[in-house]
Amino acid sequence: MPLKARKGMMKFAKAKDLDNEKFRRLTGVKRSTFDQMLLVLEISQKEKKARGGRVHK
Repeated sequence: MPLKARKGMMKFAKAKDLDNEKFRRLTGVKRSTFDQMLLVLEISQKEKKARGGRVHK
């Protein structure tokens, strides 16, 4: 899942290659916690898209 990076922040593709200590310093959470957060977001986005668009009047 691609993440948008703010201006000046390291992109996820580069951050995932860091060792665990540098990853934690950069993100503020352990890699295992970050992976769980990504899993929750992916599930949430799939559920949101499955509901569809606007309700007809």
